[in-house]
Amino acid sequence: MSKVTTGEVILSYAQVWEARSFEGGKPKYSTQVLIDKSDKDTLKDINTAIRNAMEQGVAKGYWKSGTDPKSFRNPVVRDGDVERSDDPAYKGKFFISAKSINKPIIVDQNVQEILDRDEIYSGVIAKVHISFYPYSMSTNKGLACGLEAIQKVADGERLDGGGVDVKSVFGKVDSFSPVEELGDDIW
Repeated sequence: MSKVTTGEVILSYAQVWEARSFEGGKPKYSTQVLIDKSDKDTLKDINTAIRNAMEQGVAKGYWKSGTDPKSFRNPVVRDGDVERSDDPAYKGKFFISAKSINKPIIVDQNVQEILDRDEIYSGVIAKVHISFYPYSMSTNKGLACGLEAIQKVADGERLDGGGVDVKSVFGKVDSFSPVEELGDDIW
């Protein structure tokens, strides 16, 4: 296993408070980690970690030396400009899907645990501690990215819409009885 702490990234599809099952699989905590293409330090660290994980896969006999990680069914690092060209949040970004069966540690700028679920959301700016490791299953071999810890750096533009502004969709309700107002015409 090879570990990396990223520079500042954006979380997308952040499911970090409760584990969720995807396609009937084991419930996992997850997020997509959006890395700006100009963040050369983080990308260099990730490439080193991927090379190390590839070597671990060779040592375990999962694949042969020289195997290209891009040949795997689910490549670890994906290009947002190509795969998510219709989503402006992914423009100019690489992204990684990080998952874990264990709840990630979530802290603030002062490394104090965050308990308020509203603090971590899709769009938050964070640093993420992730691990890369090889896997081999009966029908699939590849590299996976484990989600270990998240440090919130700053608030960002919400990618999930942030909910509904209730004052714009609802008005004050006056007390009334629909049966009295409408009479027998509704039955």
